[in-house]
Amino acid sequence: MNREQWIQHSVDYRYWLETLKKMDNNVFFAPIEKGKWSIAAIISHIQAWDRFTNEERLPYIEKGAKLDRFPEFETFNEKAEEKAHNGATKEDILDEAILERSNLTDHIRHKTEQELDAEFMIGEHVLTIKSYLKDFTWHDDHHREQIDKKLAQDNEV
Repeated sequence: MNREQWIQHSVDYRYWLETLKKMDNNVFFAPIEKGKWSIAAIISHIQAWDRFTNEERLPYIEKGAKLDRFPEFETFNEKAEEKAHNGATKEDILDEAILERSNLTDHIRHKTEQELDAEFMIGEHVLTIKSYLKDFTWHDDHHREQIDKKLAQDNEV
């Protein structure tokens, strides 16, 4: 995945987040299925990983860098879910997600091709920023499909 493709993906994602503002609050904060997260929690989860990347990854990625493993996923994700259901409004959650993705997009926009292709390590895995962003895209699309499926079932948005 090249920079332009990822930036376009990111722009599309932010536009999609804007469309979610029309959604009924009850749908936004209700589980998408029994035993599953709400749309609010899913968006908060993606936003938390965007912030982690902005603050804990991108400033330290350079050729040959050896970065710590990812935080423990379950604990990290639980914090994002709790944040979504601790008094934040739908607009707060969506605006924060849009802002964090915009910040991430700006970081990527200012990286050189050499920086995007430089190999670094997270734990035992060799990555480049491009391969990291490819994983990001898959993650975004996975959750977006879950939400879109729920909204289609409910005839929302």
